[in-house]
Amino acid sequence: MENKALKSLGEIIERDYSSVSGLMMERYFMKKFQEEGRYIIGKWWDRKGENEIDLIVVDPIGNEAWIYELKKQGYRYKENEFREKVDKVLEQTPELRNMTIHIGSLSLEDM
Repeated sequence: MENKALKSLGEIIERDYSSVSGLMMERYFMKKFQEEGRYIIGKWWDRKGENEIDLIVVDPIGNEAWIYELKKQGYRYKENEFREKVDKVLEQTPELRNMTIHIGSLSLEDM
């Protein structure tokens, strides 16, 4: 006899794993940078809601910012596409324009 509740739980996990695991990865990196003493801005969306940046980390004393795209599999990171998103951030966020900007990707391998 099959346990319907267990089967339903399995379906929920399969359905929601991707979004939940992505959220946990975001939280992990935010916590990691906070523990290093860096300031976290967090996610960023453009005014149209079309371009999303997963994580911005700022060091106002060193006048630097790190702008990251989070990918579970690092090979999925496309630097040219991400640079276009970063350009939008810099257009709309004058506070970052005078900083040294570092861009990159963080993945499960970086945890």
